[in-house]
Amino acid sequence: MDNSYAEVVEALDKVFEVLPKGLSLAKGGVGEIAIAHHLGHTLVDGDKGADGYDSEGLLYEYKVSETNCFNFHHGTRQPTWEATQARVEKHWVDIEGAWVAN
Repeated sequence: MDNSYAEVVEALDKVFEVLPKGLSLAKGGVGEIAIAHHLGHTLVDGDKGADGYDSEGLLYEYKVSETNCFNFHHGTRQPTWEATQARVEKHWVDIEGAWVAN
């Protein structure tokens, strides 16, 4: 292992010690934790559906990008517009909105 990563790995070891059960650093998890903290939200367990909720219980999707490009494709491409529309509507059924962070 490259010794230049030692400090990062040690810091990650500490993160995994204090990371609440059910939260992940994968798939944008670091950014989701940062957005939730900034907004005073609580993260939702798992990686399906909304990412967090506010003090009123309203659900939100979070998107984080270092390049100012945000992906809202909701999975693979569908064969028809109707199928795409159904997938998007299903995803957003109980979600109040989205927060994006660059």
